[in-house]
Amino acid sequence: DVIGAAFNLVNNVAGCGFLTLAAGLVALLGSFSCVSFLLLGDDAITYGARDVRGLWAAAVSEKSAWAVDASVALFCGAAAVIYHGIVGDVFGPLVAKAAGRDDAATPTVLAVASLVLFPLCQLDIADLAKFSVVGCAAVVGTALVIALRALDGTYAAG
Repeated sequence: DVIGAAFNLVNNVAGCGFLTLAAGLVALLGSFSCVSFLLLGDDAITYGARDVRGLWAAAVSEKSAWAVDASVALFCGAAAVIYHGIVGDVFGPLVAKAAGRDDAATPTVLAVASLVLFPLCQLDIADLAKFSVVGCAAVVGTALVIALRALDGTYAAG
């Protein structure tokens, strides 16, 4: 489903904090991404590929197509480490304070990773598209509030 994939992509990009970047940089990076996706789509049609691995195999070499799988695995692994770090930074101190202990951060990260994040990794991402729509709406709402507050002088110096 192309619409669901688009919402997932927007939600993931927005979730990485693109609202904190300067507008020109966002436009530049967005332009590069747009051109990249268009070229990938055009090449996929040309080679009759249904995924990036198939495109690589058809355009470059079947023998080196494992590199695509490896890069996806590395990217996903790095994202998992980042999300675990965020969980540790956010929930670790909260649980430590609630438990009255200074050593509760590590068990908290391990519990959230094994009971929440790992099961979420097992889902088909297409099932999450409806939640990405909600996430996109939240990002748009945040951007509107930021714009409103900037225009009404809330962010003015002094």
